[in-house]
Amino acid sequence: MLVLILASFFRNPSHPFCFGVTLAKLAAVTIDENDVETFVTSGALDKLHKSLQLDSFSIYHDSDTGPWTLEKRWDEMTSKEWSEMFELSIKGKIQHKYLLHPVAGLMKYHRCGKREKRDSKTPFQKASLVLDQVSIAVSEDQYRDGIQLLEGVSRYRIRMEFSLFRPMIPVLVDAKAWWRYAGRAVTQQQRKSRCNFSWENLSRASGLRKKYVDLYVSGLQQGKFDNFEIRQIDRELDVEVNLLWRMLAHAKVETAKLKEAAAAREKSRKSTWWPFGGSGAGPRASVAQGPETEAAPAQLTKEEWNKINELLSYQPGQDYPLLSTQEPQNMLQTMLDVTIKQSLACIKDSTDLVILCGTFSNLNVSLKLFPKTFFCDTKLTYYGLSSPEGPLVSSVSREGRAQALDLTFVYVPFEEHLDWKLSVTMSSCYVTVWRSSFDRVMHFMKSGQAMSPTVALETAVALQTKLEEVTRRAQERILSQLEKQRRFSIDIDLDAPKVLIPALKDEGIGKKSQLLVDLGHFNLRTLGNDDVEFLKRSRYTKLHVSGRDISAFLC
Repeated sequence: MLVLILASFFRNPSHPFCFGVTLAKLAAVTIDENDVETFVTSGALDKLHKSLQLDSFSIYHDSDTGPWTLEKRWDEMTSKEWSEMFELSIKGKIQHKYLLHPVAGLMKYHRCGKREKRDSKTPFQKASLVLDQVSIAVSEDQYRDGIQLLEGVSRYRIRMEFSLFRPMIPVLVDAKAWWRYAGRAVTQQQRKSRCNFSWENLSRASGLRKKYVDLYVSGLQQGKFDNFEIRQIDRELDVEVNLLWRMLAHAKVETAKLKEAAAAREKSRKSTWWPFGGSGAGPRASVAQGPETEAAPAQLTKEEWNKINELLSYQPGQDYPLLSTQEPQNMLQTMLDVTIKQSLACIKDSTDLVILCGTFSNLNVSLKLFPKTFFCDTKLTYYGLSSPEGPLVSSVSREGRAQALDLTFVYVPFEEHLDWKLSVTMSSCYVTVWRSSFDRVMHFMKSGQAMSPTVALETAVALQTKLEEVTRRAQERILSQLEKQRRFSIDIDLDAPKVLIPALKDEGIGKKSQLLVDLGHFNLRTLGNDDVEFLKRSRYTKLHVSGRDISAFLC
């Protein structure tokens, strides 16, 4: 059994926490065609069957708790005592609050032999991954600890810029030193905001760099770094510039060492070389005398190497590329199949009440790779979202449409004059709008902002920057596709949601009113894909959008 526990303790006096990872088993074995573990002695580098098993992989986060109390010191414990202590978490004898609940899965890999005959539907290599259940849960306390940890990292990052000026004594001992520290930090910030790239400043910076690198190189060679001039330059320049110049000094010292070593080797070679033969201890003599004066290591004979190569189905000098480039275009080369039977993601308040829970079942993603074509097929049986008030989103199936989502993407489809093709079929879902559920989620999110406004602002800025970058790249990609006049086909068949909005209780009527909106059915598809001549000469793409069965009820 492989046991792995990683734990850390964040020293927050008011809310300490422990974080850890558990892994009970991660094993890779060779199997036969019947999925039975075996030992292969023939064709080990040709035909291949492998199985990878994952058991009890989890991530936990225990809020308001300290490190383990042990009877012995860590360095005095034996390996058996370590295993017994860590296995308590894996076996469930120690209760944890999991971010990722224990996950078990199985992965199988199959690769055909080079000489094995196969048809177009049989892949050369295939991998399948099955995960039973993936559950993720975040509580309000865990969210608070994460925000506090990010706040500590943010403070450390800001402090690092001015750590060179930071006094090593408490404030009460020397308050003037801390005021000078604050003044230097503000001065450095202002100097960075007023960068003046004049010729005078550039010339001065070049002279400082040469002086600083020479002084630091001298310090590295002598092992002394207590240099007043270096400290003065460090105080004047930014930390990033100081680090860059120190890296240049280290590189200069390493280059000098390499040159000295090369010169020493050259000198040794010239001093030991005797060009007129005789009994000189030169390279030729050492080569000639080596096998006689030193015991030759035991080596395999040619017959033994041939026997090993025969067992491994390997011939020296023969190249074995994974995928052949000379196969027909419809020959399946690689196939990857991923299945998640059940998945759950939820957030909890401070009382461990689940305020929002999302789930889906039977997610299957299948990827197929041909010499020029790529297939991606995604199927989802059910998805939903719930709260203490009841279901918020719940998918439904109907006759002729058993999957909640069925998506197929093809890049360079066979026998079609298209660059890519997309087909999406989605079943309807019931959506219920609960005001109290929305308020709970907003309270959960605002709790972190109240604890650390700085981190909340940095996160918002980072998300906005990332969103702008993604939007810009998407626009560039769309414009690029339009300029290249890519031919594509889209077929989206959508059973739109049915939305229920409960209203507040009417005091005059004495009952609640409800608004039910049925968004009906929508279809989006391209036209003219069957006309090859139209695709070749047309510079535009025709899209057909239709909607029907839209209604609303107030009761």
